[in-house]
Amino acid sequence: MLPPEGVRFALGAARRQKNTLAMHASPVSPPPASAASWTAALQERLPSWTRVQWLEQTGSTNPDVQALLRRSAARSDRYLVGAHHQTAGRGRGGKDWATEPGDALLFSCGWATALPLDRLPAFTLVAGLIAAQALDPAPSRRIQVKWPNDLYTEHGKLAGILSETVGLPPLADKPPQRGLVLGIGINARHGARLGTALNRPVGDLERAGLHWDPAEAVARIATAWDAALRRFERQGFVPFLADYLERDWLAGKALRLHTADRVIDGRACGIDESGRLRLHTADGMQVFTLGHVQLAPESA
Repeated sequence: MLPPEGVRFALGAARRQKNTLAMHASPVSPPPASAASWTAALQERLPSWTRVQWLEQTGSTNPDVQALLRRSAARSDRYLVGAHHQTAGRGRGGKDWATEPGDALLFSCGWATALPLDRLPAFTLVAGLIAAQALDPAPSRRIQVKWPNDLYTEHGKLAGILSETVGLPPLADKPPQRGLVLGIGINARHGARLGTALNRPVGDLERAGLHWDPAEAVARIATAWDAALRRFERQGFVPFLADYLERDWLAGKALRLHTADRVIDGRACGIDESGRLRLHTADGMQVFTLGHVQLAPESA
């Protein structure tokens, strides 16, 4: 259960995910032998982070990072927690999603931030963009972003991001801040098998031709998220807009948007400078900050 102060902005990835983490440097290389080896490899790559830990098993990495942030004594602290196996992963609408050991990569990062709550939904978009760029820096753009919080390849959904906040105790002579946690679940391999089980297209890194060393992949995303958050705090969403539009998976597609109180059909026309989805509907152009998007029946 989320703490009372927890706020969800975008839900992605899975609930009750059953996975052992293994993204391969090549399609046949074995995963590290233990969570301890993951921790050591990540600590080597992220030496300035306050705590970096990989666990054999946990309930969900987002609450683990939230707990670390609550106990943090310094607002400059940065945390990363991942696990081979999660017993209580959470996602949009309470959906269940189980993957086989070795097929998925899951971790969460956390920071303190003074960003107001109304700016955090846009940062979820930035987090998705930055993860896509970290894993797929080539001009081919094999990874695209799907508003508000998913990553896609040509084969289907590759990853989802869950962003949450947590209240932090006040510190003397410091401005009030809240904890921000970003969790990500990435399909590393066997997306076709998972897609058959879920009856929907699922992508994975291996089929996209992206064969990362696992520690390097995690460290690249964590480092890029850290830099992006600080830039977003100073400059907002505008500096990221052009790159986002270049990877916009929804662009031009006929959509059905589900909000808290209605369902809207329209055609995606990109996003605006605040990170809101632009949807051309029967009533003209409308913008939306949050919602669940699916392809309209004509294009599904």
